[in-house]
Amino acid sequence: LRISKNSSSFAMRRCTLVVGWFTMLCRIGRMGPASVTAYLDPRVPATVECNYAGWPSSDGCRCAQGFRGPRCEQLDLAPAATSMALFRPTQSSWGGSVATDPTDGRHHMFFADMLDHCGLYSWECNSAVSHAVAPAASPEGPYTVADTAIVPAFGHNPTVHVHNGTWYVYHIGSGVPHDGKEPLHCSNGTTGTAQCGGSSEPFDSYVDRMLMANRDSDPDPGLPNVVSASSPDGPWTAHPGDSAWALNNPALHIFPNGTTLAMYKVGCNSTVSPDPKTFCRQFALGVAAYPLGPFKFLSRLELFGEDPYFWLSPPEGGGGFHVVFQGGSYTKALPQWSGHFHVGCSPDGVSGWQIAGPNTSGFPNTIPLTNGSVIPYLRRERHQLLFDAATGFPSHMFNGVTGGPAAPKTDQTLTAVQPFAGLTKNRGRILFKN
Repeated sequence: LRISKNSSSFAMRRCTLVVGWFTMLCRIGRMGPASVTAYLDPRVPATVECNYAGWPSSDGCRCAQGFRGPRCEQLDLAPAATSMALFRPTQSSWGGSVATDPTDGRHHMFFADMLDHCGLYSWECNSAVSHAVAPAASPEGPYTVADTAIVPAFGHNPTVHVHNGTWYVYHIGSGVPHDGKEPLHCSNGTTGTAQCGGSSEPFDSYVDRMLMANRDSDPDPGLPNVVSASSPDGPWTAHPGDSAWALNNPALHIFPNGTTLAMYKVGCNSTVSPDPKTFCRQFALGVAAYPLGPFKFLSRLELFGEDPYFWLSPPEGGGGFHVVFQGGSYTKALPQWSGHFHVGCSPDGVSGWQIAGPNTSGFPNTIPLTNGSVIPYLRRERHQLLFDAATGFPSHMFNGVTGGPAAPKTDQTLTAVQPFAGLTKNRGRILFKN
């Protein structure tokens, strides 16, 4: 991957790179202050008709591993053993991001941890980023907490990526109380009637105002909030961001040479949502030459919602980019997609992003279990994927969830997991969903 310093060039050009055992195409175009080249595999490219997750067939699309549906517009998920990756009866977590240690196969989760036995409603003052571990043979967990608050409160929305032996945990929050909001003290995993102190301005109002303040200027995201280490067990080095909200809802892909593409949440601009008081969320792209940034703004996407997670499929899967997210524009004048959970796709990570199934939900809020029962969670957010080390295909999805028999209380939450269906380990051939 390359970064072009020529921000004035509108030319699109293609090149061929020979890397290891396959050939990749790249495309460079004008994307603001920096340009990014994205990888494609020219041997068996997935098609836009099949949402870059499959190939046309006589009866629709033949989907690659991880996808299903007539146009490969849905995630192909399977029943879970318990679905409870991280559950603590008197404590709450709100989603975890997991990566596998290549040295011993253990699975390391970095999760939003509501400290002092509080529930999700305390997130603005009690959320910290903590670390939990599961054995190599148990990617579904249960995960055991190993380190509390590697990012102290306020730290939230973590996502982990490993590159060249370095572990990067991106997050929002700067590891200090936000706006004078000191942590609450609770007892049973719920917040009750307690409220985070500090500013007299309601927190949601503050976040809305912050997101909408620069909605038409599209400033560079700059430096993100990250902690890094050479081992998932630490010690961790903090890299403070330019603000507590730099790369809000961070989703990232680190290419082999370190160039990093980011997707993050912004307020809808006045073109798509003229009324600044209307609740509207949109995704934008940024790029950096290195995982630690600084990031430059590239473009806004015609994708609306929150909590994105995006990834590049392996060559056997068609080599396209995919994103899972939730919500929508929340604005009647903008596209209204079926369901609450969505899948999007792009041929190269930069251009051509589209909703994969505008009339079909990408996945449900229920998780079936291997015993035949089904857990109907009320909320399923903070989507994060774990990938199979042998194939590069997604193997599990993790979410922050509310409701269900284990956490029926109002804001008591846990981190759930659901495996992908039919994972195989036959590297070197295309893996199809039959």
